Amino acid sequence: MRTGFCSPVEFLLQEVITVSIRDILVHVDHQESSERILRIAMALAQKLGAHLAALYVKNPIEYPVYADVTIPQSVFDQAEEFEQEKLKASKLQFEKITHGQQILVEWKQEEGRTVAKLIEQSAFCDLLLVRQTSPSNQSDIDEDVAERVVLESGRPILVIPESVTENIGLDRVVVAWNGKKEAVRAIHDAMPLLEIASKVSIVSVKTSPAEDIPCADIAKHLARHGVNLEVEQPDQDIVDVGYWLQSQLDEKKTDLVVMGAYGHSRYREMIFGGVTRHMLRNMPIPCLMSH
Repeated sequence: MRTGFCSPVEFLLQEVITVSIRDILVHVDHQESSERILRIAMALAQKLGAHLAALYVKNPIEYPVYADVTIPQSVFDQAEEFEQEKLKASKLQFEKITHGQQILVEWKQEEGRTVAKLIEQSAFCDLLLVRQTSPSNQSDIDEDVAERVVLESGRPILVIPESVTENIGLDRVVVAWNGKKEAVRAIHDAMPLLEIASKVSIVSVKTSPAEDIPCADIAKHLARHGVNLEVEQPDQDIVDVGYWLQSQLDEKKTDLVVMGAYGHSRYREMIFGGVTRHMLRNMPIPCLMSH
């Protein structure tokens, strides 16, 4: 019997838990990319035998309180009618795409702020799918949804970039490993995907000679789960981890990357950038993140 102090990382690695993804939640809206995200989520749910719920958030109609003129009620009525039309169109699209599929599906609709409702509803799923925030679209519905939800929800988030138009492949998965609790959590959240992946690469990156990032324990842990893996530890110190990791994903023709989010404080990431923010905004492939 082992006694003494056990770090959070060691504790999580020693847990014997049957991990499964049985509830998938996908964020849908009125934008054109919503159909693409829904089809990707549906294909993933079919692959995993999971229940799929689509969440539409109807944002409240608001006007500046500092307006000097009285806004006619008819303006509010027209805006509400427009929002209802968008909701109905999204629901009809959902019903059309999911009709006849061999999975359990559910339509959910909430009214409020997008991020707040996604965080609230993510408590009832195993995995949440959202699209990558488009740099060219700064509308309220795209307000750094992925970044805020992964930080505040406590649930694993699968972020889908604009370049992904088909099913998520699992031929090659890369795990970004730094030994931190966020990376441990991401690995355990992604375990059902890692177990069925054809090849998993654990990529350990150090940014200074003083860093020591052992991979033996996490490699043995994944091997006991039947994961077909390899370990890569570059000899050189990496100055810009985000760009280096992205180049590795391109070189390996990676289908999915798994990583912890916000290894540093969010304030520090906001000031200095960081791997998390770089990957969320520039990643070319789906990325599963946990915080």
